[in-house]
Amino acid sequence: MGTSKSHAIDRGPGRLERVLREGLLLGCMGLTIFLLAALFSYNVDDPGWSSSGAGAGVDNLMGLTGAWIADVLFSLIGYVAFVLPWLILLLGLHVYRNWRRSDAAVQAGEEPAVDISPGLRSVALLVVVASMASLFALHVQADPAWAPQGSGGIGGQLIAELLVDVFNPVGASLILLTLLGMTLPVAAVFSWLGLLDWLGAAVLRVWGRMRDRLEARKARRAAEQAKEAARISIQKPAAPVVEASAPAKLDKKAKKKRRSPDPTPADSQLSLPISDDEGPMSSDPTHRLAEAVVSSSSPLVGSSIRNSNFRTVYDAAVIAVHRNGERVPGKIGEIVLRPGDTLLLQCALGFYRAHRHSADFYLVSEIEEGTKPRYERAGLALVVLAVMVASVSAGLLPIAIASF
Repeated sequence: MGTSKSHAIDRGPGRLERVLREGLLLGCMGLTIFLLAALFSYNVDDPGWSSSGAGAGVDNLMGLTGAWIADVLFSLIGYVAFVLPWLILLLGLHVYRNWRRSDAAVQAGEEPAVDISPGLRSVALLVVVASMASLFALHVQADPAWAPQGSGGIGGQLIAELLVDVFNPVGASLILLTLLGMTLPVAAVFSWLGLLDWLGAAVLRVWGRMRDRLEARKARRAAEQAKEAARISIQKPAAPVVEASAPAKLDKKAKKKRRSPDPTPADSQLSLPISDDEGPMSSDPTHRLAEAVVSSSSPLVGSSIRNSNFRTVYDAAVIAVHRNGERVPGKIGEIVLRPGDTLLLQCALGFYRAHRHSADFYLVSEIEEGTKPRYERAGLALVVLAVMVASVSAGLLPIAIASF
């Protein structure tokens, strides 16, 4: 293992080679900045290749040398001079990245990928510049302050006139666009199909994010509408009607057994039926009405209320289901749930605290109007009120003391 590792290191690039590659990349970046500064600070009154200047100082940021270079570029290729620095930067980045990939392949014991030769890339770069300059000369109006020799410069004007004499303006434009499309990927080292794939993937990512936001907003709006509709239209479940039957004769033991109350366990607060069929739970005053919106990741999606064992799993009974602001008809136990469905639940006091952060529901909220009134102490309150009124009426206690 030690010998193979040292052998891989020996085959890798030396320190001097790495420094030269980084120096080439930094040189391309510096040349790009220099050319952009010289071009953007160009002034026709500066001394240069096409004129001796107005006799004043040099306004170019890069001095007299920058003024000369900018004048030469604008005179030869016109507005295409602004594109040339970026092509140089892309070329330097590609060469540096290609060297690093070749180094990684060599150290891994693989054959490096074959790259385009620098000579072919240089020829492609010249064709790209000439094609763009000719297209600018044919279709873009020049500004004398920036392009004194035309929008395509002297070179672009000559090539455009030659092609127009042989063909016509439409044919010349078609030929120039074809040459540009063929040579630009070679000069800038990219693929048109790869660029289209990248753009398509980017558009799909943006569209997916927008669609998710729209669906989430629609679900929240449907939940709010269902919640508002439930508060208006929900009524208390009617008490079951029991038909009166003929009284049967009971013996003394049966009468005694009937008078004795049924024992209830002390720790039972919520009596749930074993079945998961539709219908409310018992009329225990500790039960509450709550609303829950089914999330897209909930295990309830695609299952009916009965098959999902809703009462057993969540300790609550489904009273109604609302979808898109409307109540879903049919038997509740047979309704197949979907994401965004709003469930009206009859549940215990701890349901909200237990499931408000659950991933099964988007929103869990209690309905304040859903708390059932408690009548256990109503008789005691009536007795106290009657004693207070009688004491005041008989003059036994003043009303101020009796009210306490």
